[in-house]
Amino acid sequence: MKRFYRVAQAARHRTSWLRHDSIRLAAATAVVGAALFGFYSAIGGQAPAPGIDEAALAERLTDTLRRQAEARRLGSIVFSSAEKYCEEYKFDNATGYVVDIALVDCEERLAREATAKKEAAKSAGMKGMLTSFRK
Repeated sequence: MKRFYRVAQAARHRTSWLRHDSIRLAAATAVVGAALFGFYSAIGGQAPAPGIDEAALAERLTDTLRRQAEARRLGSIVFSSAEKYCEEYKFDNATGYVVDIALVDCEERLAREATAKKEAAKSAGMKGMLTSFRK
């Protein structure tokens, strides 16, 4: 019987400690929760960081599209001559008007176009490989 009495007394003594621990745990949880709530409330109350200005972005996009459209509209014709310089006529495909007339170095222009064609051929091969991987 003494043994049962000692076990019961130890259980009561241990239970009182557990009750105190649970109260301490609840208090600590409440303090941490209040601190987190205050922290997130302080952050949420601040003005948002500056975002993307949609009007400026739309204006920049339309400007870029306008430049690309103009680049597609303009064309050029080069009339070669026996001399060093050739006549280059730039025209507007939409209106049919000649936009610019200039004298250009024929050999330099041909060398520049040949280089551009080689680069275009290289990039066309690479683009073909990339599209085959996408399929």
